[in-house]
Amino acid sequence: MEKRSANLTAADRQVIVELVEQHARVIENKKTDMITNKEKDATWQLVAAQFNATRPEHRTAQQLKQVIFLIQSCFRSAKFIIHLIHSLFRPTLLEYLFLVSTFKQDAMLSQR
Repeated sequence: MEKRSANLTAADRQVIVELVEQHARVIENKKTDMITNKEKDATWQLVAAQFNATRPEHRTAQQLKQVIFLIQSCFRSAKFIIHLIHSLFRPTLLEYLFLVSTFKQDAMLSQR
């Protein structure tokens, strides 16, 4: 049984994100044909080699893919929660107009 790797630090995750951003054209490509998939695999191997060149702990391309997948899913979840909160608490047009008029009245009263 293989020993579990140490947890990635925030700095490690930042380096992974920066490396993936450099190769985003290939990695984020929506095509899934054989040629594109081979190019993606080769790019992930390159990202892993670049990452491992700067760190003492070895990570595989598959491990780095998993890190990016988790970061992206957390980002999507956060965007969804923000959208949900916004849609639940979005003021109607009448409420918005009431808030604006109240704000203007308060501003005019405070200037006197």
